[in-house]
Amino acid sequence: MKNPYAVLLVAAFVVIFAIYSLVKRQKNMAALQTGEDMERLKEAIRKVLPGESGYKVA
Repeated sequence: MKNPYAVLLVAAFVVIFAIYSLVKRQKNMAALQTGEDMERLKEAIRKVLPGESGYKVA
């Protein structure tokens, strides 16, 4: 007979990982809606390439 605690431990790990993934996705979607992540990327490019002004971020 398998150890029931091991099965519960694996099930708890799967549930925690699923919740973490959902929260992370919602945070990323919120950043996408506000444009926060794109501004952070543009600021990082400005710091690295200060002379570049006509660039497009892919």
